[in-house]
Amino acid sequence: MPGGKTPIGFYKLLSTSGINWSNVCFILSDERMVPWDHQYSNYFMIREMLLEQLPAKNKPMVIPEMKDYLGDNMEEFLYKTNLTLKENFPVRYAFLGIGSDGHTASLFSDNDITRKDKNNFFYTNKFNESIQRMTLSFDFLKSIPEISFLVSGKSKYACLNKIIKNDQNISKSPAHQLIEQAVGNVFILCDYNAYFMNNHD
Repeated sequence: MPGGKTPIGFYKLLSTSGINWSNVCFILSDERMVPWDHQYSNYFMIREMLLEQLPAKNKPMVIPEMKDYLGDNMEEFLYKTNLTLKENFPVRYAFLGIGSDGHTASLFSDNDITRKDKNNFFYTNKFNESIQRMTLSFDFLKSIPEISFLVSGKSKYACLNKIIKNDQNISKSPAHQLIEQAVGNVFILCDYNAYFMNNHD
């Protein structure tokens, strides 16, 4: 299950891996509610970097299927996406990103990341952003047995440093809370720039 900020190189690597994709389901942990071929669409990136590189008979299923999103069918689309997700349980692995502000999926610190309803996907907004988003819920993500965070770049250092230090006196980001509350195994895979200070030589 990939997140929206997963490095493009990750998909390129997967496209040459020789995996039998016919029994695999990709679940986007978040997506911007734009046409599927929009430059801001995570679905479009995956389609371009992975799906189009694979043979026609060896492609994974993708949830949500953004080609079915028409712009004026949001409630119906959300309902069908949640239904399709339930039909493809259980989810075993998650590959997520961490934003420089500590968000993961589309779970942001300025939003309520907990849900009273039982829907695994729901709509949300990022502060000062006009595009609505679809995200997996915090409860759904924390229930996944194996979670790997892929963290890359200098902009992620401050956020990752707070997670590693685990200072109990600071407000914890959604990614930090997910790492602490996950029921299974959590791995953090990061590059040199994300782990060391920005001015480290």
